[in-house]
Formats: sequence, C-alpha cells, structure tokens
Amino acid sequence: MVSDRTQRNLRRAAERIAKADALLITAGAGMSVDSGLPDFRGGKGFWRAYPPLEKLGISFEEMAEPHWFDEKPEMAWAFYGHRQQLYRDTKPHMGYWMLRDWARAMPAGHFVVTSNVDGAFEAAGFAADRILEQHGNIHRHQCTVPCGPAIWTDDAPDLQIDLATLQARGPLPRCPECGALARPNVLMFGDFAWVADAMEEQRRRYQQWLTSVRGKQLVVVELGAGTALATIRWFGEKLAAERTRTTLVRINPDASDADEPAVPVRMSALEALRRIEEKLPESFKAAAKAGVRIARPTAAVLPVSPRGGLEAVSARDLEMLEFDVAPVSKPGRPAWWSGAASPIDLRSVTLLDLASGHVAPFNYLGISTADQKACAARWNAAQHDFVPLPEVGGYVESGFSFRGGVIRSADAPDGDRPGAALIFFCGPGEAPVLTVGIARRASEAAFVWQYLYERAAVPLKPLEHPRAPWVATRHEWAAEEHAAMLPVLGEVARMLAWTWLRVQALYEQQKREDEDE
Repeated sequence: MVSDRTQRNLRRAAERIAKADALLITAGAGMSVDSGLPDFRGGKGFWRAYPPLEKLGISFEEMAEPHWFDEKPEMAWAFYGHRQQLYRDTKPHMGYWMLRDWARAMPAGHFVVTSNVDGAFEAAGFAADRILEQHGNIHRHQCTVPCGPAIWTDDAPDLQIDLATLQARGPLPRCPECGALARPNVLMFGDFAWVADAMEEQRRRYQQWLTSVRGKQLVVVELGAGTALATIRWFGEKLAAERTRTTLVRINPDASDADEPAVPVRMSALEALRRIEEKLPESFKAAAKAGVRIARPTAAVLPVSPRGGLEAVSARDLEMLEFDVAPVSKPGRPAWWSGAASPIDLRSVTLLDLASGHVAPFNYLGISTADQKACAARWNAAQHDFVPLPEVGGYVESGFSFRGGVIRSADAPDGDRPGAALIFFCGPGEAPVLTVGIARRASEAAFVWQYLYERAAVPLKPLEHPRAPWVATRHEWAAEEHAAMLPVLGEVARMLAWTWLRVQALYEQQKREDEDE
C-alpha cells in the first residue's frame, strides 16, 4: 500500500513535470531492472547470472576489468558477448516510452544522462544526440590496444557462448585497423584504454543544452541511481543545489525523506512512472502523446536593437553559445540601469567576475604599449572569425583562440562607434571556456548584461550590477577542463577589454574635439 507521503510526492512530481520548461532524465541500473535485465550490483544476483564466476569467486567489479581480454579473451567475450545479446533481445519497458512522450512536450527540450551501457533509451526512440552515456555503449566496439580513436558498431558478433563454462566459441571480434582483439566501448574498472571520444562529444552537447536552459523551469527525474557509484545522483543534486527553479525527483525503492529537498518517490522506476502518468493533467498527456511542445508564456527581455542587436557576431557564435536575440519594437534601457560614467576615465570601469560574484576596479595598469598594439590588431581581426590568442608572459597553450563581436543600438547615429561588445574564448575543438562582456554605454549594454547575467554561476540581483562602463567575465562549461589556462585567458581578456574601451573613448574624444573646431 502506498503511503500518504508517497502519494503527495507523486502529485508533486506530476505538477512539476507538467509545468516544466525542460526535462533532464538521469538513470542508473535500477531503470533497466524493470525491463527484466539482471542487476549485477551485489554478488548473489551477479552469480545467479554467471555461475562459473561464483566458483572462481570473481565479482562483477573484478570481471568488469579490461585485463581479462589479454589474459582470458574467450571468457571476457563470453561475459560481454552474452550481455550484448541480452540487451539486444530485451525490449525497453513502458517507462521509457512515457519519459520519451513527456520529453517531447518540453518547450526547452530534454536530455538523458545514464550510466547504463545497454542502449535502451535510443532503442525506445530517444534521439542519439540527446543522450549522454557516461560509461559508454556496449554495442559499440574499440581496439583493445587501442591503436587509434576509432569506434565502430557491429551487428551481433557471431559467437557461441557456453554459460556453463563461460567460454565464447567462434572468431572473436577484431580491430579492422590493426587486427588486434576488439572489446566493447564501455568504461571498465581500472580502465586506462577506454576510447572516450564518443562520450566526450555527448558531454559537449549536454553542456550546451544545459547552458541553454539556465533560468528556465527544469525538472530532473532520477531513476534507479545507486549510492555505490553515485555519479548519476551527483548530476541532479548539483543542479538542484546550484540553480533556482530546478526540482529533483528521486525515484528509487530506497528513497526516503532524508533525500529532501528532492522529491523522494520510494518505488521502482516503472511503477513510479505509471503513477505519475496517471496524475498528469490531461492537456499535458495529450500534447505529449501527439509529440507537441507545450507553449509557455515567454519572459520579458531587455530592450535590444530591432535589427537583432548583434551586428558583428557571426552565425557560428550564435550556434555555438545557443543564445537568442529577441527584438522589440522600441529600444531603450531598463528602469534599473544606472547612469554611465565618462568613457574616457578608465579608472571608473568596474570588473565583475560572474563565476564568484566578486566586484573590483578594473586594473588597467601594467599593460605595455606593445601589448596594446598587439591586442588592438587582434581585436580588429577578430570581428568575424577566430584568431590565435596573443601571448601572455610568453605562454599560451595550443588550441585556444577567441572571437569577438560588437553590439550597436538601433537609435545610435550613423557612423557612431558601438557601445558594447562580447568576446568568446574557446579551447580545443571550439569548446567555450570564457565569455567577456564590455559595456561602454548603458543604453547599448542591456543585451550583453542579460546574456551574461542569466547564465551566471552566482545568484546576483539585477540591482547589484555595476554601472557602465564595466567589464564582466563568465566561465563557460569547458572552464573546469582548462582551469590551468583561466589565469592566462583572464589576462588576455583584460588586455582586449582595456584596448577596446580605450580605442572607443579616444575616438569619442577626437570626435568632440573636431566638433568644437
């Protein structure tokens, strides 16, 4: 019998899902159990599936180590080949299809993060580019050496597997490049040979999506995530702790009130999903079944140019950073925007770090004439595309670059210099690392502030922002991966921001002097 508290939590979960803008599904091994797949966590369940390993005293964690492909390849392929066949022949339970329908109704889209390697979400109709498989996919293969980054998908290997002896008979899969033994492209215990390229590409897409839904109503539905390896739990807990308007629904037979402020549902995945489905509004279920995204009232945006606000940021910038420019008919500045200081006095510029919330005067000292010229030249070249970073202290790691763009208000006089700019610093593979916003005039900086502030890592209030002119920096999703480069990038950003502000201020000064004459 379902307790009153669980009934209330089921209703809470249904209400949050029906009102959500975006849905993040995180799934552990417990999600697969309801499809009839064995749960290998715990020796008894694992040994029931593989009796020979009980006689040898080999646990799941020990069997899931890569050294078996070198020492006993027939046994290794019997274990993984049998699992491939088992997962391939198992149909995902109805809970996957319910989740897929809910996901299709989300105005801001969805994503799946799973530690399972069975490929069940894609088999249930989730788009491959909306899935992050943390531990890989057992249906993909790689070289055991590995001789390179190649990953491939084979049809079912032609293996005869004897579970009584746990031996695979027949030709074992081989690497098509070097002929070495192949293995599944999954992360094993103590695995230093896993080719993680596919997972890293999935992670990049996930981080981009996560950036695009900042500030929106997000629901994280966590299913069957254990505590032995708490990676999946960490995803939802981190988001719920860091972001407002985020709800974590924890579905697990071991869930308890101690999991709050998450919404704990103490049930198996399939049972909980069925009961939540029953409590969803009919209008939501109809839209979900039809695959129609539910329309939500759009939030008001800060005034920007009717021409779209951005004049020199390329389409590649917009695609990479996933921000939308929402034009309005009447430009202006929001009521909370404070007056601008003199653009020629760089001592009045404020520096704001949106990763920590730290506010300080903008330090323009220590920038040499040579640095100014180098930055000015690179800034001019960066208006439309990538350029190499200028060196700082003789050191810049390879593969980093930046690009920039300016914003001009629609009511700015013809020939007037723009009053705000964005600079995007990227690492290898165009991964966004640091974004810098520069505001010289408040009337033109509203869009920049909105873009930076809405995705800031700190809960700043609008009235806490500094008056223009200011320089604001924000860490992007790849910042953690390149922490050693952040001080260098910050110094380059300071040089570029100083140069841009100085050049614009000098231009205005010269213009005033010409008019006086």
